[in-house]
Amino acid sequence: MTTPTDHTIELLRRQGRWLPTFRELANPKKSSPSFLRDLASIVGRFVLGASTDHLLELTERERDRIFNLGYFTWVAQRGISLSNFEARRSQTFWLALQFRLDEWDEMIVQFNRRVRTRAVQTGEGCA
Repeated sequence: MTTPTDHTIELLRRQGRWLPTFRELANPKKSSPSFLRDLASIVGRFVLGASTDHLLELTERERDRIFNLGYFTWVAQRGISLSNFEARRSQTFWLALQFRLDEWDEMIVQFNRRVRTRAVQTGEGCA
């Protein structure tokens, strides 16, 4: 799974919806019915609905080639150090991110507040 793209975020904003926090994703009982419908639709279409036509079993060399494409985004364009980029090869890097979920949830809540405030100020009518 990947994080929402800018396109997805824009579509959600236009529809008057906001980004779910990681806690909402982990605890659907506390989520709104519309969020659950949207999530079910997305999972059904893009995860469960994917056939093996959309999958490719990669060798280690192919996985490294794909990983190395990130160099241009993270190091060349965003200025991330090469050592920080290389750390992403290890599962330890990704597992450590789970401890930042509360921080990210707060950032999502702040983002949603800004979007709502902007929608009210511009009269876009978002809920």
